[in-house]
Amino acid sequence: MDLHGWAALATVILVVQAFTACLVAGVVFYFVGRGLSYVLRELPKQLAIGQRYLGQAQAAIQRVSDSIAAPFIAVGAFAAQVRGLWAGVRKLFAA
Repeated sequence: MDLHGWAALATVILVVQAFTACLVAGVVFYFVGRGLSYVLRELPKQLAIGQRYLGQAQAAIQRVSDSIAAPFIAVGAFAAQVRGLWAGVRKLFAA
């Protein structure tokens, strides 16, 4: 086999290798596209479920924090009422 034959064989081998690489890349991109299509189709459903759970968690946290803060708010309101009453009494006797 002369040099021309080896060059033709090398060309064929390179073409087969390039075709195989393109075929593998094409298959990978095809399945990536299918996967993205599935994700985009299912994502709104999953986000709605997550949003519902986060809303429930937010409501539970709000109830717990309100029950924790209620005594402090009540004490502060009582103290403000006492200060207001005391200021009114002092103003009444100062006049």
